[in-house]
Amino acid sequence: MKRFVLDTSSILEYPETLDFAPPGTQYIIPSGVIAELAAYDRNPASGSAYLPLVDHAVEGGFAVVREPPIHHFSPAGELDRRISISDLDVIRIAALGGEEGDEIEILTADNALRKSALAQGLKASKPLKRSPMTGAVGVTAGSPPKTPSDNVRERQRRHLVVAFLLGVGTAIALLVAWNNRDYLASTIGVWGSLLGLVVVALALYWLRGRFRVAYGIAECIVGVYASFLALSAAGITDTTLEGQMVVGLSNSLALQLVGGLYVTVRGLSNVGVGLKGSPLGRRWEYLFGPI
Repeated sequence: MKRFVLDTSSILEYPETLDFAPPGTQYIIPSGVIAELAAYDRNPASGSAYLPLVDHAVEGGFAVVREPPIHHFSPAGELDRRISISDLDVIRIAALGGEEGDEIEILTADNALRKSALAQGLKASKPLKRSPMTGAVGVTAGSPPKTPSDNVRERQRRHLVVAFLLGVGTAIALLVAWNNRDYLASTIGVWGSLLGLVVVALALYWLRGRFRVAYGIAECIVGVYASFLALSAAGITDTTLEGQMVVGLSNSLALQLVGGLYVTVRGLSNVGVGLKGSPLGRRWEYLFGPI
């Protein structure tokens, strides 16, 4: 039998892998991978639902959840320092968990894990996007219905759209309140302003926990706007040799620009954290490094 050991990245980036399996094929999912997927599902900011996808594959009989072997494992080659404990479990199962006559291969979208597996003399490849085929385990005859991975991707897309709109809306609300701060302060007074700040802080903290991407987008917009305000309020002089208008970069202006830049970078960081556990999160890590 052909057995594929799946790591977390293969399921995150290619959830359709668990929709079906070619005849004579079985997927092995280490318990450590299940723990990582459960952590993503428990996080409301990720908008993911991977465990039902795993349950579908297990109930369909073409996937099993397995604990790593208790036998001592001595690496035959160099292991990449970036691999996680669950990645090491994947290597151990591929190296020690097979039965006689089995052909075992690791499926992963993680280059560090693939490199480490090849150094151990193991087969490792990247999952391929596939469509259900007639005769595959988990696929009925005729036009295939909506697959579990379709539900996962739709939920993620819906979550990202809501997060984007919520982030933009939050930023607009904050900027409107800032531009009308004098009117608001004179209307509701000191205690009203203090209570309003507490309510806004609690609302933003809720947003950060529930919709991390939205919070990050709002941060980015506010950071860019803060830099715009600093530049707009800067002193202007026309005493250059060419007679052109230039902005005077004072120390206070430089500090304001650094503050706006810091808020923007923090926003990008929160967007990256919010995207973790989704295919888009993998692309984010590829562009900007580990989250």
